[in-house]
Amino acid sequence: MKNYRIVSAALLMVGLIVVGVCIKSGLNSMADNSRVVNVKGLAEMEVKANKVTWPVSFKIVGNDLGSIYQEVNNNNRIV
Repeated sequence: MKNYRIVSAALLMVGLIVVGVCIKSGLNSMADNSRVVNVKGLAEMEVKANKVTWPVSFKIVGNDLGSIYQEVNNNNRIV
């Protein structure tokens, strides 16, 4: 009967030690994660522009298709 108590106490002690080690390693890994910072950089460089593209749109409404084409061509020449 005495041996049964000693074996039970030893198993309980080993189990508590294993649980303590697991908790400690978990807390250490949480502390290590808070010390890491990931940064994505943004590189900036000034460049002289020699070409610009501006989208321009206009709207023409009418009943006669020929006159609408004429107005579109006139507006394209102006732009």
